[in-house]
Amino acid sequence: MRKRIIPFMILPFLLFGCGKDKNVYASSKNTIYKFELNEGNAIITGLNSNYKNQTDIIIPYSIDKHPVVKIEDSAFNGIYRIKRVDMSKSKLSEIGPYAFKNCTNLINVTYPNTIEEIGHNAFEDCTNLEGMDLSNCIIEEVSDNMFLKCNSLTNVKFPITVKKIGTNVFSKCSNITTLDFSDLNIEVLADYAIYDLDNLQQVQFSSTLKEIGTYALASNQKIQTLTLSNTSVETIKEGAFSNDKLLSKISLPNTLRLLGEKAFYYCSKLPSVDLSKTQIEEISESCFELCTVMDRISLPNVKKISSRAFYNSALKTINIPSNTSFIADDAFRLCKKMESITVENDNNQYTVLNGALYTANKDKLLVYPVASTAITFTINSNTSIINAYAFTDAVNLESVNLESVKLSEIKDYTFMNCTNLTTVYMGTDASTGIKKIGVKAFFGCKSLTAFNGEYSLTEIGESAFYDCVNLKEVYLGESTALTKIDAEAFYNCNSLETLTLPGSLYVVNRSAFYNCSSITTLTFGANKTAFEELLKRSPNCGLEQYIDIVS
Repeated sequence: MRKRIIPFMILPFLLFGCGKDKNVYASSKNTIYKFELNEGNAIITGLNSNYKNQTDIIIPYSIDKHPVVKIEDSAFNGIYRIKRVDMSKSKLSEIGPYAFKNCTNLINVTYPNTIEEIGHNAFEDCTNLEGMDLSNCIIEEVSDNMFLKCNSLTNVKFPITVKKIGTNVFSKCSNITTLDFSDLNIEVLADYAIYDLDNLQQVQFSSTLKEIGTYALASNQKIQTLTLSNTSVETIKEGAFSNDKLLSKISLPNTLRLLGEKAFYYCSKLPSVDLSKTQIEEISESCFELCTVMDRISLPNVKKISSRAFYNSALKTINIPSNTSFIADDAFRLCKKMESITVENDNNQYTVLNGALYTANKDKLLVYPVASTAITFTINSNTSIINAYAFTDAVNLESVNLESVKLSEIKDYTFMNCTNLTTVYMGTDASTGIKKIGVKAFFGCKSLTAFNGEYSLTEIGESAFYDCVNLKEVYLGESTALTKIDAEAFYNCNSLETLTLPGSLYVVNRSAFYNCSSITTLTFGANKTAFEELLKRSPNCGLEQYIDIVS
């Protein structure tokens, strides 16, 4: 019997099978695919070893009449020669995670209208993939990391069925400039969904959008405008727009209820945010921190202003609404351009007195508007607490009166860098007066010429008077309670001439009087022997050189 010879030129057809039907069929005897069966369906698990050099692959409708329904996890992972994948003649419903990861030469994929799921990281590191058209699919979620590090990708079309963009979908896709979701039904942008895209300039959202996840649109260095007013967004989570350095305009919808921590952190070009039409009741922690040009904001419904909410922002004025019942101590810390603060008349928790923001009963001073032109300030007599940093950078202040207050402590950084402050009037009641001066409390007060803390002080904190270069006299002589002067407390006070210390002083820490090179009179309240003992307990404190002038 004569052998039948099959010409080589028709062999490719036998790899998949062919016939009158437009669909492609394959036989297990000649298919290029590895596969397994599950409940009568074929699942492709990879390429047979003889076909690892394929550049073009076609997914068949069936293998041995078993419908091909899935490409298994990692099926083609790392097969770098693949350039084109045609699934259009199949009835695939699922593509597994990592299916085409590291297919670094892949440039085109065509899909059937039966794809319901594409797994996470499916196209990770497909570095030559420039476009992806998924509009024929029926997926509801764009899975996590789907296009991670596809750094040639410029354009993706999603189907109208998509409701969620997953985590890190476009991370490191550095060539994407525009994403248009306006005609879709997307409801959720998951955490980091559109994070850190070097060239992204524009994103358009659909009206159905309800949630923007943690850092979902953060660190996009070229976005200037975001329009959300046409959406249904209710929740914006932590850091959603943080570090968007060129963002200068954003509109928010009236459906918005939650603005998460650090939502606008370090948006250094954003001049204002209008919350007046939203339902926001809380400004979350660090929400507008380091918004260094944001000079105005409206807070009509806000009940709570959390820690560091406007830390180091450029606010010039702030109006506290009537229903605000909580303001964190550091909510307006280091707002160096703050000129004025107002509180609505019917607010029963807070008030403004002499320009400063107090609690309603005036026992606590929260913050002073440090860009105020006032040169003197008297603390209310009911005040027992002044917040740390309350007067930091109040460069116009020349004198502060603390004589009648009930303070037990000047907290850390309270008057730091008040460069024109010349006089601080302290109380004279030894039993109720100020006991402690905190860390850097008067740091950089370059105009301060004298300090008298003789009555009640027990401790002077680290760097308390650091770099007070015009301080000439420090008098602590009648204080019988002062036991500690901490490290660098009077560091670089190089104009200091007269220093009076009490015999109660037990320790002076490292470099407390470093570079205090002008002292001509040093009085110690006990005797010279006690001073010598103090120096033994206080090595390198800066007072050693003055032992011979102690009286």
